[in-house]
Amino acid sequence: MSTKELLTDARELISDPRAWIQGTYSVFMVGTGQACYCGFGALHAVSLSTICESDARRRLNAVTACGDFIKWQDAPHRTHAEVLAAFDRAIEAAS
Repeated sequence: MSTKELLTDARELISDPRAWIQGTYSVFMVGTGQACYCGFGALHAVSLSTICESDARRRLNAVTACGDFIKWQDAPHRTHAEVLAAFDRAIEAAS
């Protein structure tokens, strides 16, 4: 799996706002059967290679203003749309 594929698959995993969370990597919503992920949690969930996952994390860190995707994503004012846009920029950079 390439870095671009990993980023694309992780983005798809959190494309529904109900599947995206902040403050933790992942949770399983009892009663709904739905798993929810932060951006890095989604990367880990779809990753088959730690090398590609590390590169994908570096690319996401690079497209945030502070250089720390987790800190950036977990900011209380951060929106789902902003996180997806960061993934889009990282995917473009991986092309």
